[in-house]
Amino acid sequence: MNSLCDSLRADCESLWQALHRHPFIRELAAGTLAPERFRFFLEQDIFFLPELARAVGLGVAKAGSERELAHF
Repeated sequence: MNSLCDSLRADCESLWQALHRHPFIRELAAGTLAPERFRFFLEQDIFFLPELARAVGLGVAKAGSERELAHF
């Protein structure tokens, strides 16, 4: 029997492979990513992460069961 992780990974194998072929990821892994491109990536995270935290916080606050709470 496959684990849940194995099953989910198999379901999105083509996407997984495409992500690993993306130039940003390849350059990051090779250590050749231009610093300004990495900085742009980090700057985008500065905008995204607080909103993600708020969304997760809302999920926690509105969880109607222990199972839902554990999800968040």
